[in-house]
Amino acid sequence: LYLLLSDIYFLLEKPQNSIDALKKTLEIDPENQAAFLKLAEIYLLKAEFKTAQRYAEAALGLNRENAEAYYLKAIARLEMHDTTAALNNLKISARLDTVNYMAFMQLAAIYDRKDDTACISWYRKALTVRQSDEKVLFFLGFFYQNHLEYDKAL
Repeated sequence: LYLLLSDIYFLLEKPQNSIDALKKTLEIDPENQAAFLKLAEIYLLKAEFKTAQRYAEAALGLNRENAEAYYLKAIARLEMHDTTAALNNLKISARLDTVNYMAFMQLAAIYDRKDDTACISWYRKALTVRQSDEKVLFFLGFFYQNHLEYDKAL
């Protein structure tokens, strides 16, 4: 019930009420992974990245195979400018969830910014999830264009 209430508060743009409901959930059920994950998400949105990371780690403490927790932890690490840790967490998330479009796109973007051709394989993995996603096709084409591979870009 408190999880649902937290969603309602979140939709009403009352993040503190949502946090309070999630903390009440954890008082009742201290092993509720969904509550930890939602808290991590809210704290990411509030730009409280260390707190977000702590909640993602708490979810991982309950389940080391939780792809979403690794993803949320990675985003927190990215926001704290720790690209190496973010890459490691994103790769784990992608390995655990083989249709994790967002992890694939984050990995592709990181490698793309480094001008590393590894981004191509991550864009292609994203395309396996969303075959004709214009955003993926655009970024992949732009990467090829920047490397003078015009045929592939087209």
